[in-house]
Amino acid sequence: MLALLPILANDIPWSAGGLMRCFDLVTEEGTLNNATFPAAVGRGPIGPAWLTGSLVAECLSQMLDRDLELGRNVQATCCGTWDTAVIAGLDERGEQPTPFLNIIMEPMAGGYGARPHADGIDTGGLFCIPMGRVPDVEMTEFLYPVLTLWRREVADSGGPGRHRGGLGASIAITPHGTSVPMGLVLASAGKAVAQNAGLCGGHPGNSGLDVVARRSRVADQLAAGRIPADLAEISDTLEPGQNYATSYLAPGEVFAMTWQGGGGYGDPLTRDPEAVARDLREQKITAAAATDVYGVVLAGGAIDTAATAAERDRLRARRTERSRVLGTTRGKADLATARRIDDNLVEVGPGGEHTVVACRHCAEVLGGPDDLAVAVYEGPRRRRDPRSSPQRPTTSTHPSCSGSTAAPPAGPRSPPRSCRPTTRITWAPSDGTPSPPPAERGGRAGAPSRSPTPGPHP
Repeated sequence: MLALLPILANDIPWSAGGLMRCFDLVTEEGTLNNATFPAAVGRGPIGPAWLTGSLVAECLSQMLDRDLELGRNVQATCCGTWDTAVIAGLDERGEQPTPFLNIIMEPMAGGYGARPHADGIDTGGLFCIPMGRVPDVEMTEFLYPVLTLWRREVADSGGPGRHRGGLGASIAITPHGTSVPMGLVLASAGKAVAQNAGLCGGHPGNSGLDVVARRSRVADQLAAGRIPADLAEISDTLEPGQNYATSYLAPGEVFAMTWQGGGGYGDPLTRDPEAVARDLREQKITAAAATDVYGVVLAGGAIDTAATAAERDRLRARRTERSRVLGTTRGKADLATARRIDDNLVEVGPGGEHTVVACRHCAEVLGGPDDLAVAVYEGPRRRRDPRSSPQRPTTSTHPSCSGSTAAPPAGPRSPPRSCRPTTRITWAPSDGTPSPPPAERGGRAGAPSRSPTPGPHP
């Protein structure tokens, strides 16, 4: 229901029961989505359920994107996952100390995915919870012994594309009104690998990031009348949180959470330079992203048209240089009667076996419906576009055009998508410990996975 209701039935009352009668859910036994005894399922709603909903939404969007009317409901992945953080401890602000527990609900303001005709909504909410709301900061501080240092949108957290994904955000809190450490429980996916995939060549948004600042200087800064603005000011000892972890937050320390934005739609190099400049003025992206990702060169806030065209040509050429071509192209097509497939591809011809698929940007014929010629990059993802997901290779419609498109991994050398719902659970011998399946690249379900190092791209 994470995907079917919003995409296929957004115009009826929000009732999953009625919609369920219209569908049969088929899922293979022994997988993450249909676990068999004695598989552990306690974390299913947090990890696999969200990942499955996002995958189904992505599949439906790719199908509907060909239709002009149904395409209005197409959307890149929204925020990708739920980032759970729970704090619990002793509230000593009253006459008698009182136990408390608080689920940090700020990730309810996730970034919406971009659409074929519009950017995603910044901190717009969750795709599957239309009535969701974030807590009031002052009320949170009133109810629990914490002080909020900031809650703000994060630049570059929305997936780059012709239309940008909605921004995610971050919050930082420190204990205030308690003298004992708080318990801290983390549970989520999307920290090693972003789960907010883009569509039609759009890039994913940011990955999640939870950080505990140990040995912090926050007490001294507040005593001096200064409110710290980033983690670098707070501490030199930053402890990234794992996907699933139990920790603590002591008085004087700071917990910072960054949740995900939405995926982008379309090739970032086709985004209107004026929209890029506006995003930069409004601090939705950084100057580095404007040039490195969107290929837009600005001088004194104004767009340098000639330099922008040259930079975008250079970025396309770099895509070509690092890719290998699968198949052969067949010359140019007349796009006058072309029929849209998605943001990058069109059909040309009368239909059937005589139909060919061409690049919407350069008119190069890429082949028939089943034998497209594409350029595939298989290498370190950091050498690819700065915000690309490691789950898919970047493909281009033609070496001379290098427009980014979406394509499945090519060949047996491509790493498997371990978060697919058909991933089997493999058990150890009966006298051993069960081995859970991978929930995402970089870690096993139920085990800590590698977190990214804090940096300018959260």
